Amino acid sequence: MAPFKTLLADKQIDPVFYDHAYDYVRTYYANVLAGTFAPALQKVEVNKDKPGYDRERLGQMKTDFESVFTIADPHDLRLHKVSTVFWYTKFYADWYLKYLKPAYDGTLVPFSDKDQPYKREYAIVERFRDPEREYQMATLLKFMLLQEGFEPYIVDWFEAFEDMYPNSLYIAQLQPGVDGVRDYLRRSKGNFSSAQRFIENAGDIKTVADLAARFKGKTVYMDLWATWCGPCKEEFNYTADVKKLLAEKGGEMLYISIDRDQAEPQWKDMIKYYNLDGYHIRASALLTEDIRKLFGSKGNLAIPRYAIIKDGAVVVDDARRPSEGKALLEQLAGYF
Repeated sequence: MAPFKTLLADKQIDPVFYDHAYDYVRTYYANVLAGTFAPALQKVEVNKDKPGYDRERLGQMKTDFESVFTIADPHDLRLHKVSTVFWYTKFYADWYLKYLKPAYDGTLVPFSDKDQPYKREYAIVERFRDPEREYQMATLLKFMLLQEGFEPYIVDWFEAFEDMYPNSLYIAQLQPGVDGVRDYLRRSKGNFSSAQRFIENAGDIKTVADLAARFKGKTVYMDLWATWCGPCKEEFNYTADVKKLLAEKGGEMLYISIDRDQAEPQWKDMIKYYNLDGYHIRASALLTEDIRKLFGSKGNLAIPRYAIIKDGAVVVDDARRPSEGKALLEQLAGYF
């Protein structure tokens, strides 16, 4: 804040601007500091009924996390006027209220694959007091819309929000995204097109090599994605020229989803919604493991990821993205 203090002392900015800058900066750095706890939290046992649960260690982590609140209180309403509060309060709800505090208290219920995504977050923000609750509920809805998961209960939660806050300024900001969810739910009820094909006997495919072998004699552009991956879905907007080139040259488009089993209905709905013409497979646990080995780094896999397969083998393991346009077309053309 030193430069702002100098500007304030020289009367080049007024106190109101200085206070705004201070709130913006301290909220940003509080979020950065809170984020440093995430790797450690991911490595501790949080289920009190399992070996390795260490309440004392969790207590120290809880104390450390709470020290961040002295920099920026996540319940301080004055912070809600700065953009940096979005991620800070979301991190506070997701990691501290949903994860660390109940783990320390011994009340954390193990996560189930059958849990609705965001159900716990919604239960948390419902307990906030107004006017903070209005902001937190709108923030959660906005985040869900940004992820483009198109969960059907978004519409229900939005309508409940409208009933609670009919004059909320957030309604106009959320409305276009919610209308998009309604459109998705309508369009996903249709049938697959003849150009949307699923790999037969997908359960027999345990490695990328097994999958690539299904396309001997072909040049294939492989798209590795997931229904929860926003950037993956953004790239779908740029595939028209790629599909045209593949059709002209006799190539194929292959979409590999790394979604878990419970996301299968959503995976199939998105294929229809985004008009993903080509071959499709949702990777099994074994295939996903091999994908991580081949395309990941130190156990981490970043998606979207693209590759080129020719004559049954991966020849480019990090191909250009559809959004790179001409550069991708030139790269692909070299393999026909």
